[in-house]
Amino acid sequence: MRVGDFGKGFDMDMVTVRDFRTSPTKIRNRLKSGATVVLTNHGVPMAILLGTDATSLVDTLAAIDQARAVRAVARMQMAARQSCPAGMDMDDIDAVIAAARKDRKNGQRHVKRGH
Repeated sequence: MRVGDFGKGFDMDMVTVRDFRTSPTKIRNRLKSGATVVLTNHGVPMAILLGTDATSLVDTLAAIDQARAVRAVARMQMAARQSCPAGMDMDDIDAVIAAARKDRKNGQRHVKRGH
């Protein structure tokens, strides 16, 4: 089954958990041909399967980790923008950062190490 609006702009196939269990060879052949397969459970995406081989596995995993990190940073930036009080400028932000660093530094002086 081809992806509808959910995966618009992406070349991937949707496969149900049942199809994955009953037709693993068919799925494996799709992956070998370079397809991206989205595994679904009751129509809800639950996994992405990508074809790979021994020579590209590490690079593929690194690319996935990097993409996750970029998305995490983007989510944090959006949350910061939404929670930032209106009217804060860079001087205000720098002052908050400096105060947090000072508090952290002072707090670390009271930490007993090795006991």
